[in-house]
Amino acid sequence: MGKIFHFAFVVMVTTAIATGILASLNFATQGRIKEMDLKTQMEARKSALPEAVKFDEKKSIKCGNSSFIPGYNQNGEITGYVSTVKAQGYGANGIVFVLGVSKDAKIKGLKITDATTETPGLGTNVLREEWQKHWAGKDESYEFDKSKDGFAGATISPKGVYTGIKATLKDFKSISVSQK
Repeated sequence: MGKIFHFAFVVMVTTAIATGILASLNFATQGRIKEMDLKTQMEARKSALPEAVKFDEKKSIKCGNSSFIPGYNQNGEITGYVSTVKAQGYGANGIVFVLGVSKDAKIKGLKITDATTETPGLGTNVLREEWQKHWAGKDESYEFDKSKDGFAGATISPKGVYTGIKATLKDFKSISVSQK
């Protein structure tokens, strides 16, 4: 009986020490992880709205399920807006991307930031740069074309991105002109 309590005590102490070490490592790296996430987000914004040199989150416009952050050119003029979109793909976590939208509601660019749960070799094709670039210039009236927008054997992931784009552009169009 004494051995059982001894082993239970050893396991409890070992678990407590391991938990303490993990908690301190989490605390120590938390700032760096947040900094890297912000850097990734800024790079995605610049990729989605290349004319913008600055983004002002304080002037973000919320509409529907979307939030639009204005992007400014070198002269301080609004060149368009960016919105972070989470779309349902094939994987459980979906697809996250940044969508750049011009003031006249046309797509300026798209940058996928997370598609890690999509099927490798199929759904992850949404990460291809040329596929992301082909959305530029399209607007809310664009209809999904399986032969241009999908991949052989995979339409769920690209259709998910398309659905996210459509919903975001719909939200953007409902923002009053005075806010843009």
